[in-house]
Amino acid sequence: MKRRRNKVEEVILEAKNGNLDSTIATDNTKMKDDSNNEKIKKHVMVFVLGDLGHSPRMQYHSLSIARMDKENNHVDFIGLLDSKPYPEVLNQENIKIIPLMSNWWNWVNYLMRLHFLFYLLFAPIKVFLQFLIICCQLIYIAKSNPFLNKNLQNNLQKDKLQKDKLQKILLIQTPPAIPTLFLIWFLLKLKLIKLDKYIIDWHNYGYSILNLNKKFKPLVGLAKYLEFNFISQATHHLCVSNAMKSDLMNNQFKEYNQFKKDLNNKDNFIRVMYDRPPEMFKSEKLNEKERNELFKRAKLNINVNRNFKLLVSSTSWTEDEDFSKLLKSIIDIDNKLEKENNNDLYLEFIITGKGPQKEYYLDKISKLGLKHCQIQTVWLEAEDYPKLLSICDLGICLHYSSSKLDLPMKVVDMFGSNLPVLAIEYETISELVKHGENGYIFKDSNELTEYLEELFLTTNGGSTLNQMKQHLKDNFDKRRWNTEWNEKISPLFV
Repeated sequence: MKRRRNKVEEVILEAKNGNLDSTIATDNTKMKDDSNNEKIKKHVMVFVLGDLGHSPRMQYHSLSIARMDKENNHVDFIGLLDSKPYPEVLNQENIKIIPLMSNWWNWVNYLMRLHFLFYLLFAPIKVFLQFLIICCQLIYIAKSNPFLNKNLQNNLQKDKLQKDKLQKILLIQTPPAIPTLFLIWFLLKLKLIKLDKYIIDWHNYGYSILNLNKKFKPLVGLAKYLEFNFISQATHHLCVSNAMKSDLMNNQFKEYNQFKKDLNNKDNFIRVMYDRPPEMFKSEKLNEKERNELFKRAKLNINVNRNFKLLVSSTSWTEDEDFSKLLKSIIDIDNKLEKENNNDLYLEFIITGKGPQKEYYLDKISKLGLKHCQIQTVWLEAEDYPKLLSICDLGICLHYSSSKLDLPMKVVDMFGSNLPVLAIEYETISELVKHGENGYIFKDSNELTEYLEELFLTTNGGSTLNQMKQHLKDNFDKRRWNTEWNEKISPLFV
């Protein structure tokens, strides 16, 4: 039965007219095999068991690999297509977006939401369906030669392509770890696919996310076992922080005996690839006309004729981002503005993102009766989010890492837009947010209120923000995604 295309897939089929961002990765010299002068073509499969449009790090990886060698690198970008990726990804000729056939398991989601017992009953069914469908798709993709599938001018060219060397490389994101990691182990173990390199990019630990919910605590041990016991075939690991690298090397991999016996260079085996913003996140602000058009497009109700400051927070509305802390702080600062507001200042809080707790907090917000603060939620297209950050005065990050080891990419995007950030404290955040230099780290809602008061209600607040912006410009702005990727990751694809 022919599958019906969704709107995002139709957009992708039509998207051939945009300007490409050439800054994410530069063209390198075409690679040749010195021994016989034959070209080495690379078929790179970038796999995400999640929404491709909301997987920025994997989109950046795909672009960097594709632009490293446009003629000899081909990227199959595989995942769920719930929202469209960046225009640069859509328009890159040697990137092919392959949607997972999720309609075969999505019907289970409705039953899982009815009751927790239904969740326990149908979750294994969903995992089994995912396992079966993804196995079939990955086997087909891995066995194909994308260079032969393109329009060939003559048979001689086809014969030449068949003689060229072809490397198969798989780059996957985790979490989600279930069933992804076991699935790849299974395919490699049974030799259903063959890979020259298998790279795992660790964004967080899946079992630690599961551990946030008390209902799932009995399953945490099993989830951790599945996450770390089936990765022995991986040739390289990437991670987002030095703290995570240390934990993988000294704890997780040792516990599950995942180091290769002949491994001498653990630094080469596990590489830290810090998230860095591409050039789409810029420090240049929109002009007044562009700003007002953005407000209209995003359906933001902001009175631009009064004295106001824009504050932005991007949240997933989940347990590891406690929005109640920000809500309490907004109530406190609103009371202070009511008592001490000599400049008739208004604070506009814009909250982006969507998630399971959003409606719960929207109901609370509607009952607050704020006088000098306004909270608005918005869902932005990928191309409008950088524009919003560029006109804001301050960013707020509530991400409290479930593993205490990952770093929030939302802060990276804000820093790329020259936007100082107030971030909640946890063990690893200091690798990114430098307290007093590019932002402040707060422990609770009281400290958050104190910093908001310092930056917006005191005479020195404006100069403090300007100093933080200058620090970002002098330090963070000079090391974008392209620089970090070329130094840390590009050698894996040579």
